[in-house]
Amino acid sequence: MIEDVKKIDAQAIKLAPWTRADEIPHDLSKKIMQRYPVLIDGLLHRGTKMVLGGGSKSYKTWTLLNLAASVASGTPWFGHDTVDTGLDVIFLNFEVPHEFFLDRCQHVCNAMGLGEAPSNLVIWSLRGQTSDLGVVLDAMKKRMENGCALLVIDPIYKALGGRNENSAGDIGLLMNEVEAIVEQTGAAVAFGAHYSKGNQAEKDPLDRISGSGVFARDPDTIMGLTAHEEENCYTVHTILRNFPAIMPYVIEWDFPLFERKNELDARRLKRFGQKLSDGMILKVLEANSEGLTSVRIIEELSNKGCEASEGTIKNRISLLKRQGKIQSGGNKRYFLNHCKN
Repeated sequence: MIEDVKKIDAQAIKLAPWTRADEIPHDLSKKIMQRYPVLIDGLLHRGTKMVLGGGSKSYKTWTLLNLAASVASGTPWFGHDTVDTGLDVIFLNFEVPHEFFLDRCQHVCNAMGLGEAPSNLVIWSLRGQTSDLGVVLDAMKKRMENGCALLVIDPIYKALGGRNENSAGDIGLLMNEVEAIVEQTGAAVAFGAHYSKGNQAEKDPLDRISGSGVFARDPDTIMGLTAHEEENCYTVHTILRNFPAIMPYVIEWDFPLFERKNELDARRLKRFGQKLSDGMILKVLEANSEGLTSVRIIEELSNKGCEASEGTIKNRISLLKRQGKIQSGGNKRYFLNHCKN
C-alpha cells in the first residue's frame, strides 16, 4: 500500500509545472484569471481554499450560509462584491439537522432581501453520514448538474474521520482531500473551523484555530471572528495569499446576519482572564444606576472576562461596602453611594 502511494506521488511530481523564469509568459495575469477567476472581489478566487475561524457560538455556520447565499445570488458579502457565475453553490452541512438548516436558509435569504432562496444554492445535509471527503466528492460529482462555483464544508472537524486534528500529517492529508475537490471541480472551497480555548486576544490570528497549524496555514484566504469588547460584536482579521491586505474591521450580530460597524475600533478585543479589582466592580455598578444583586454583579464581571470565583467576588463586595464605597438597598441590590436613590 505504501509503495502504491509512493508511485502515485512520483507520477504527480513528474506532472507538476517546471518553468524557467525567462519563460514566464507576458500575459500571465490573463492566464491566472482564466484558471482562477475572482469569485469574491478582494477575497477569494475559484480554485482556491478559504477557512472561517471563530470561537464557540460565534455564528460561523450562519456566516457561511450568508456567504453561500451571497455567491449564489451575486450579492455583496461583508462589503465585498461577488461574481454571479450562475453555477451551483453547494453547502455540505455536517452538523445541523436538515429541516433546521433549511429554516436557517429561509431566514438568511429573507434578511438579505432576496425574496426567495436562489435556485443554484444546494443544501446537502450529511449529519450522521460518511465523514470521508473522498466518498462525498465521488457522490457529489455524480449529482452535479450545473457545475460548482463554491463548496462550503461546515464544520471541517466533522470530516476528520479517524484523523487527529492536532497531527500536522493527518490534517495535511485532509487538506489534500480538499485540494482534490478544488482541482476536480474548479470550485472554491470554504470551511468553518473552531478556535482553540483560551484568551484569543493574546494570540496571533494565525494561531487561534484549534488543532494543527495546517488548518490555518494551508488555505489561501483566512478569516477569523474574534470577540470584540462590545457585546455581540467581533473583529474580523483577514490573511490573504493572493490579494492585497485588508485592515481588520468590526461586525455586529443582528439575527440572522452580521453587519459591519466601521465606527468601532477593531483593536479593542474582548480579554478574558482579567484579575478582579475594586475598579471593575465599581465600574459595573456605575453602569447600572438601578443597582445590581451580587449574582448580577458576578454575571457582569464574567461577561467582561473576569475569572474570579463567586466567593472571591462576594468577599470583595463586602469589603467595598465596609469601606463605604458602595451601599446595599432593597431587593438585595448594591449601589454606588452617589447612585443610591
